[in-house]
Amino acid sequence: MNYQVILRACIMIVTVMVSHFASADGIVWDGKKSFMEIADKVSIMEDAGGKLTIDEVSKASMSTRFKPSDQHVLNFGISESFFWLKFSFSNPTEQTLWLEMAQAFLPSADLYYKGEDGKWKTSYAGYNIEIEEKAVKSHFQVFPLPAGQHDFYLRFQSFSPPTPVRIWHHEKYEVQANRQKIIYGLYAGVLLFVVVNNILLFFSFRRFSYLHYAVVVLIYMATTAAVSEGYLPYIVSKPDMMYWYRVIPQINMPVLWLYCVYFLEVKKYLPAFYKIALAIFAYYILTIVVCHFLPISQTLLLNQINAVSLFALIVGMSIHVRRKGNIFGYYLAVTYLVFCFFVVLEATYIQTGFPPYLFGISHTSVALLIEVFFLSYLLSKRFEWEKKEIENERTDARQKLLEKTIENEKIVKEQNISLEQKVNERTAELNQSLTDLRVLQNQLIQAEKMASLGELTAGIAHEIQNPLNFVNNFSEVSTELLDEIKEERLKGDKRDETVEEELLGDLADNLVKITHHGKRADSIVKGMLEHSRAGSGEKEMTDLNALADEYLRLSYHGLRAKDKSFNSEFVVDLDPKLGKVRVVSQDLGRVLLNLINNAFYAVNELRQTDPGFRPLVSVTTKCNPGEVQIRVKDNGAGIPQTIRQKIFQPFFSTKPTGQGTGLGLSLSYEIIVNGHNGRFEVESVEGKGSEFIVSLPIT
Repeated sequence: MNYQVILRACIMIVTVMVSHFASADGIVWDGKKSFMEIADKVSIMEDAGGKLTIDEVSKASMSTRFKPSDQHVLNFGISESFFWLKFSFSNPTEQTLWLEMAQAFLPSADLYYKGEDGKWKTSYAGYNIEIEEKAVKSHFQVFPLPAGQHDFYLRFQSFSPPTPVRIWHHEKYEVQANRQKIIYGLYAGVLLFVVVNNILLFFSFRRFSYLHYAVVVLIYMATTAAVSEGYLPYIVSKPDMMYWYRVIPQINMPVLWLYCVYFLEVKKYLPAFYKIALAIFAYYILTIVVCHFLPISQTLLLNQINAVSLFALIVGMSIHVRRKGNIFGYYLAVTYLVFCFFVVLEATYIQTGFPPYLFGISHTSVALLIEVFFLSYLLSKRFEWEKKEIENERTDARQKLLEKTIENEKIVKEQNISLEQKVNERTAELNQSLTDLRVLQNQLIQAEKMASLGELTAGIAHEIQNPLNFVNNFSEVSTELLDEIKEERLKGDKRDETVEEELLGDLADNLVKITHHGKRADSIVKGMLEHSRAGSGEKEMTDLNALADEYLRLSYHGLRAKDKSFNSEFVVDLDPKLGKVRVVSQDLGRVLLNLINNAFYAVNELRQTDPGFRPLVSVTTKCNPGEVQIRVKDNGAGIPQTIRQKIFQPFFSTKPTGQGTGLGLSLSYEIIVNGHNGRFEVESVEGKGSEFIVSLPIT
């Protein structure tokens, strides 16, 4: 949070006024303390134009313009004026004393006093002067004080930061300053550890929340260095402290607001407010741009308003999110209420000097550190609770799945009992029929795993149709020839034996043709029976060219029989050098049929969506040294890269429900790789097609 601007707003509420007026004898150092506060023991004059000189200010006529201070910590509000402090100080001891203005955000601070020669002595400080060039090397404004009695004038410009004024014993101050530097280092080290830890968590878990929070804490580090504690001059030479005093809170507001919006999952719990939250974020971004064109006093005032509104918005949003079910809402609200408490402490300290700083660190810096630890804790707990919630959801899902499984098992048991009762009522004949049916069913299941049985049967039916047509036609002709022979014999002595011989010759020719085509049909039926056998048989020498050509045509005619609208070009490129290879022809035929069916299916699917598409399926055989290859290629839509590694897994299918079992490619893979010690590969380019490659060793 932009604690400085909230701090200034709280100062308006804190009205504790403690008045201490400078004594007539001035300020006297008694040497009993390490330091003394003198902010309420000085007189103050405002120099709005900043043009008065020491000679003008020290005139007796100007003394009436100096007003006694009533503040334990100097605070002039939002102002661009210069101010003069006047005080009389006496150091009767031999101790070396330093005057400290404990504020790093003073552009200039000049101390004047008259030396023994009656001339003005001047010491210069402010952030416009490098630390190494200062009389006392500190990010605060520290001046050595001369011994004895002197009247001092201190000229400085304060835009708004509260400024304690103290006189220190120089040795005590150095001890305190060194201790403070160590604390600054430890403080920055803790925040840096949080930043690095969250960056490492981001790279480990890839959760953007960790990176976003690292940016938030990084801005907090910048806030501590350039806003709350002001030790930036130790790091950067002559920084424009007031510039960073204005800009860093402006950057912090949109970053912190966006982090809280996403941390609380406002889009999920307060969807109606989410767009408003983004608009608020855009407003804070716009403020950064606008403030570059405004005077510093207006910029600081706008920062105050924005910071108070941001604080109220975060607390209000957190409470509403909790009411909608996000447990982190109240925790975040408490975090910023605690932060507000420390800001009030800082405001009280500015007015009264109490309670004192802890280890020299301002109350607001302590609030920042507590906020960082609170948010770190909440961030870690958020992912723990998310993990627990996911585990609970998984447990519920497993429980529902278990209940569903038990219910399904119960239904299955009831159905099994019912089926068993029906089976027991069947006769022995029906039992035998049922056994035959189960055998046939197993054969059909095995055939379906390799390809569509309907497509295969249709293809074979198309192939067997021709010889059956010949048998039917020649049978009819033979019947007519027999009728003619009978008529000729009924003529008795008038019959013509030459005609009978011709008719008998034609009849013999028809019977030869019937026998030929009957054997052709018989060979097709035997091939179908060979294909429908369950399991792999013995390897035998097989003509792969003939096998590939046969199954390509069977697949095509089978799909045509199933879908009259289906049509595709197909090309066969058979290597004439390829001889017979020892394989299990039935198993290899199933593989080829499955691959060709898949290829035709792929091009047909694309044809239905693109009328101008020309489907093409090719089957290629090639004899390579030590192996043979069979390639089945299509110009369909191709296989996406994301599922290419899954297509050989059992039950994985890209076809709609009811059009594929998901076993074809997995069983084909088993046949080629395990059954034949071959390789089964796929090459595919999305939008151009796929090619399956079967490589078999020559044995």
